[in-house]
Amino acid sequence: MKRTILTTLAIIAISFAFTSCKKDWKCTCKTGTGIIIEEASQTYTNVSKKDAKASCDVFSTTYAAPFGGSCSID
Repeated sequence: MKRTILTTLAIIAISFAFTSCKKDWKCTCKTGTGIIIEEASQTYTNVSKKDAKASCDVFSTTYAAPFGGSCSID
């Protein structure tokens, strides 16, 4: 009985260790002077922070950087 419980707990712990935390992330863009560009902000739904940051970086490079701004994940 103890072995079954310990095995089950170990499997649950391992499954939590290998799952990434997926949630909603907001990519906020600002001008070079620090003013937030509301129409440029995006929300990424149910994704990992790594994926949201990668998408936000691409968006920042193509949208905000040419105008002296940048975007970051909140």
